[in-house]
Amino acid sequence: MPAVRLMTPEEAPAVVALLVDAFDREHFSRWAHPDVHARRAAMGARFTHTLATLSTGATTEVTPDLDASALWLSPGSDVSAQASPGAPDRVFKALESVNAAAPNQPFGYLSYLGARTPGAGWFSSAPPPAADHRRRSAAVGALDRVGR
Repeated sequence: MPAVRLMTPEEAPAVVALLVDAFDREHFSRWAHPDVHARRAAMGARFTHTLATLSTGATTEVTPDLDASALWLSPGSDVSAQASPGAPDRVFKALESVNAAAPNQPFGYLSYLGARTPGAGWFSSAPPPAADHRRRSAAVGALDRVGR
């Protein structure tokens, strides 16, 4: 298993590209933005904004080869799901329901987990379907989060 380390600011563009690739085929992303070009642009903007505005105590961990990444929010962070810029109204409505069901804080929160494997993205507002277990386990294994 590869070790993980904190992302450096210079690596943010590569991590954004990794997350866009990982989430490009994710079911919610495809529903939110059916057009592949619009979807990738919206996700790129979303992940760029997310990494640039991390709250104090949040961390982004990466594998040494930047093939996997995990974004952890610190206890007390705003964990509400946010729609990508330009998302259709149906996405905002869906995320209102997700946010209403969010657990109470404080606790550390795995916000995004992605691996270079296409479609291996997972965001913690929506648990991964059982059918996606093998694909998702590649991302989890790549990050080796033992003891977290």
